[in-house]
Amino acid sequence: MKLDRNTLVLVLFFILVVTVTNYKKPEVSDYLGIASTIILAIALVINLISLWKKGRDEK
Repeated sequence: MKLDRNTLVLVLFFILVVTVTNYKKPEVSDYLGIASTIILAIALVINLISLWKKGRDEK
């Protein structure tokens, strides 16, 4: 499985959002960060599954 540019960008955004969001005492803006974390995690899983399927089909 070869990672592409989209996966790298998703991982970097995921790291950025996770490090900036305060999970212990969330305020209004932190709820947006929590939602973004969930959405980015789902997008990463979907992207990795598609890369895995594409790599499996090429063999």
